[in-house]
Amino acid sequence: MYYDDGSLLTVGALNWNINGSFVINGTVNTSSTYAGGWFMALNTLNSWNLNVGQNATLKVTTGGVISLDAFLTGAVKWNFAQGSSVLFNNLNPNQNVVSLAPGLGSSITMTDPKVVTFNTAGGSVFSTTVLTFPITISGSGLRTHSSSTGYTFDSTYDLITPNKGTITPTSSDIWYRMNTGTLTTFNPTLQVTNLSPNSYGSDASSIAAGKYISWYQPLGFQLNATLSSMNRTFNVSLDPTLTQGTPVDGSWSSLINGASTETLVVGDDRAQNPNIHVLVKMTQNNFPNGLQYYWVDPTTKTTSQLILNSALQIASITSDSTLPSWIKMTGAGSWYTLTFPTDSGLNIKANNSLLTQTNTNAGTFQYTVANGPS
Repeated sequence: MYYDDGSLLTVGALNWNINGSFVINGTVNTSSTYAGGWFMALNTLNSWNLNVGQNATLKVTTGGVISLDAFLTGAVKWNFAQGSSVLFNNLNPNQNVVSLAPGLGSSITMTDPKVVTFNTAGGSVFSTTVLTFPITISGSGLRTHSSSTGYTFDSTYDLITPNKGTITPTSSDIWYRMNTGTLTTFNPTLQVTNLSPNSYGSDASSIAAGKYISWYQPLGFQLNATLSSMNRTFNVSLDPTLTQGTPVDGSWSSLINGASTETLVVGDDRAQNPNIHVLVKMTQNNFPNGLQYYWVDPTTKTTSQLILNSALQIASITSDSTLPSWIKMTGAGSWYTLTFPTDSGLNIKANNSLLTQTNTNAGTFQYTVANGPS
C-alpha cells in the first residue's frame, strides 16, 4: 500500500471511488513494515471514504492490518453498492484484517453487493478493538458464511467458490439465510446485533472470532454432483428360489433392492425457505427386455415404474420445518441431502432373459432440480 508524510496534502478526506476493477495482488510483506499497517496517522487526512460502485470490484491482498485510528477522530465510511464484489484478504499470521476504533459516524454499508468477504491468516477478521464501526446490510439482504479457518485464495481471487462449501473439511462454519439490519461491534462484551429475520443469536461471538466472514447474494438452486452418490449396483440371480432370483417362466421378478444407499445433494439458498422439486428421468436402459426400473418413495414406499425419457418427481422441498426424515438440511439451505436406503430410490425387476453380467452399466438416469414445488 502507499502512504505519504502528508506534507504536500491539503487537510481533508481520503476518497477512494472504485467504479471499475481494482485488484491489489500483494504478499505477506505488503504494507507490513509499518506497525500501523495500511496508513500512517496523518493530521492532514481526517477521514476515509471508500465507495465501491455498482458492479465494481475491489480485491485487496496484503500482509498489513487496516488500523482505523489512522484517521484520528475522523470517520471511516465504506459503501458497497449493488452488484459490487469486495475482498479484504490478510496473509499475515500475526495480524487482523481490521483493528482499532475510527471516529464517530464511521460505518460499513452494504446495499445489495454481490459479495463482500473478509479473510485472514491470523487472529480474527475484526479485532475486538473495533468498537465504532457498525455494519449495515440494506436492500434485499445478504446471506452470511463465517468460518473458524481462513481461506486460501488462488490468483483468480474467486469469491463465489468459498461460499459453496465449508472452508476445510474440519473447519467450524456458520451459515445464515438472507438478513438485513445492523451489527454494532465485534467486541464480544459490547456486541449488539439487530438483524432480521435471522438473528445470529448465540453464534454472534463465533462469527466475530472468525477468520473468514462473507456476506453474499444467494447462489440459487442447484444440484451438487460432487457430494452426491447415485450410482447403484443390483445383484440378480437366475436361481428362482432366491429373493433376488428370476422366475423360470420368464416373467418379471419381485422388486429387487439396491446393494447400497443412494445420496443426492441439492441446494436452494434463495429465500427464507426452499422452493424446489427434484426429478429423475431414465435416459437409457441397456437391457430393456430383461430389466425394468422403478422408483420407490422412502416415506410411502409407493412404487413408480420409470419410462424411458419420461421425468418423474421424486421430492418436493418447500419448508425446512417439515422435511421428512430422509432429507437433512445444512448450511442454511446450501445443501439438502436426500438419502435413499436400499429398499427405496432406484429399484429393479428382472427376468431370466438376462445373460450373466459383472459390473455392467445397465442404465443411465438424469437427476434435475427445478424451481417451485411441482
